[in-house]
Amino acid sequence: MLPGVSEAQLLLTSLGLLLLPLSLLMAILVGWHPLSALFVLLERPWRWLARQRGMTPTPLAATAFVRAVRQSEDQSITLCRDHPLILMLAVGASGLSWAAIVGEFWLMAAVLGLELTLPETIAALLAARVAILLPLPAAVGALEASQALAMQLLGQSPAAGVSLSFLIRGRDMVLGLVGLALAGVLVWGKKRDKEMGR
Repeated sequence: MLPGVSEAQLLLTSLGLLLLPLSLLMAILVGWHPLSALFVLLERPWRWLARQRGMTPTPLAATAFVRAVRQSEDQSITLCRDHPLILMLAVGASGLSWAAIVGEFWLMAAVLGLELTLPETIAALLAARVAILLPLPAAVGALEASQALAMQLLGQSPAAGVSLSFLIRGRDMVLGLVGLALAGVLVWGKKRDKEMGR
């Protein structure tokens, strides 16, 4: 699929990345505080660094950030132990959401005449998601470049990738305009109700 990368390497990398959040969830399920434990390990280098800069070292555990992390872990443990059904529903809803996103992306590619396999669809979708995360307003240019590059790496025409990104932009604009119209109708309706004294 990608030049110089075997499918076994891609599979192992994908599984490794999938295991990161799963291992965090499993640690929380058994009552551990994995992120707080990481800060405990960083305590000694933190103090050394503070001394090197001529500062009085404040314990990491005393910082508001670490306290907030610890509190969020406590709340996560409570959710996992006391409300497992809610957790499973959330995981299921997330899985359905991602399945719908992948399906929508595959459908958009199929509309453009691209015959992508499931791994290729996920790879191109991943490129789009990474581009959207870049610190650019609306990922202008980054989305288009990511799709052109992804399609080229997948053996498709880069122009198909740019077309796919334009289709994504068009979908986003239509959804945004529909939302704006609905908000306008609601605001106009409330304003009219106020003027009529309701």
